[in-house]
Formats: sequence, structure tokens, C-alpha cells
Amino acid sequence: MTEKEKMIAGLLYQAGDSVLEAERLHARKLLKEFNDSDPENKVKRQKLLENLLGEIGEELWIEPPFFSDYGYNIKVGNQVFFNFNCVILDVVPVVFGNRVLVGPNVQFYPATHPLDAKTRGELWEYGTEIYIGGCLDWRREYNLPWRKNW
Repeated sequence: MTEKEKMIAGLLYQAGDSVLEAERLHARKLLKEFNDSDPENKVKRQKLLENLLGEIGEELWIEPPFFSDYGYNIKVGNQVFFNFNCVILDVVPVVFGNRVLVGPNVQFYPATHPLDAKTRGELWEYGTEIYIGGCLDWRREYNLPWRKNW
């Protein structure tokens, strides 16, 4: 099993693997171009996101700056919005359903390091998948009171 296969499966892996390093560099270059792009050049932005992300639904909008490790593990449904300064450490699949709205400065950290000193010192990493459903009304889900100013 390659380090990439282990990473995507959520197993311990070595991030210093040459394939993973090259893929992170590729993502960084696409992200830099996206983050520095003209806000009126929607076609260029869309193409960059298509080259970066694993799957994209219709009407995706991401406000730069946006950051990720690889990009290809991010799957996005229809009518999804990411506000400014979103970070997704996508060492495993990170999936957003339809009509998900992500506020400014929201960060998703499925990537982590073991807590025991020996394993951590050997530079092992792993991740846990994240799934964000679409059209969730938190007030209804958690029986919060309805308020007109929400």
C-alpha cells in the first residue's frame, strides 16, 4: 500500500513521501493562482477549482483566500459557498452536500498526529473523514427556539 493510499484510507502514513510532497506543491501552485486571481475573472477561477478539487457541483463560490493540502479529497455539492479564509486539511475525503454555507475563517482539520511521543516523533500522521450535509437547519436539528432575527 502506498503512502497516498494509506493517507486517503485514514491510516498512519508518512507525509514526507515524495509523491505526496509533489501533490501538495501542485495544490499550492493552483491555490496561489486562485487566491491571486481577479475577482471578475470567474471563468479562470472556475477552471482553477475544477483542476484543484475532487468533485464540484453547480454554483460553487469560494471567496479567496482559500487553502487546502491536496484539493483532490474535497468533494462539493450544488450551491455551496465558502467565505473568506477557509482552510481544509484534506488528507482524507472532506465532503460537502448541497446548499452548504461556510462562514469566514472556518477551518476543517481532519488531519492530525498521534498523541503518543514515539509514534509522533517518527512523523506519522493520519486523518478522519468529514461529511457536512446540505440544507441543515441547526435550530430544528437541536430544538433551538425560532427567532425572527436569526
